[in-house]
Amino acid sequence: MSTTDGTNCAVTCVNGCVLGDACPHLANLATARQYIAETPWNQIMETADAYTNQSEDEFLNNPMLQQVLKATEGFNRPTPPA
Repeated sequence: MSTTDGTNCAVTCVNGCVLGDACPHLANLATARQYIAETPWNQIMETADAYTNQSEDEFLNNPMLQQVLKATEGFNRPTPPA
């Protein structure tokens, strides 16, 4: 996704955000940092393990995934291989 100034984050920010405080994704970054800071590591690993053991339909319909996708709207997501 491009920012309002035309920056393509997937290309330009590969080695880190170049927009600094002007980055339109700072709120999403804060949410992700808060989650990581407040969630015990073993819980994060259990969640990851649960996702890897789900069918594709279970994974895509998981409420937690929907919550993460909503929180990270605007971030560039890689296109899955065909």
